[in-house]
Amino acid sequence: MKQPRSTQRYKLKQPEKDRPLIEAMREVVDARPRLGCDRVHSELLKLGWSAGFGRVHRLWKQESMQVPKKQRKRRRLQGSGGSHNSCVRHKAMRRNHVWSYDFVTDRTEDGRQPKLLVVLEVVSVKLRTFIEAISEGWFGGLGRSERSERRAN
Repeated sequence: MKQPRSTQRYKLKQPEKDRPLIEAMREVVDARPRLGCDRVHSELLKLGWSAGFGRVHRLWKQESMQVPKKQRKRRRLQGSGGSHNSCVRHKAMRRNHVWSYDFVTDRTEDGRQPKLLVVLEVVSVKLRTFIEAISEGWFGGLGRSERSERRAN
């Protein structure tokens, strides 16, 4: 034959026979959405269905059923309970109030991998970025050199 399997698929002669089983699968999934195909099969067996795992798996794929992704827990902020020094997101109110750190790695030409611990004070970084933005003329279109020329005239 020498044909790829993807070119020919078996077409069901009586697809209406699977409708009741698909509906039962949907009921199980609606009741317990975190169950996968194998656990749905065992639940169907408990309910009295005599369907093999292969048939349940085929219908699971055919109906595009899947387990939904787990919802990530949201972190609580300090105002809702928790101690003052707990690991929460703080808003910088003044200098030396909030610090951030990050590990940075790179690869040199000779193959070594230096690792750096970068520690930043949040307000100073924001202030420095704002001052650089003003000096480069991002606000108002005037940089340092243009302002000094304007003052001289």
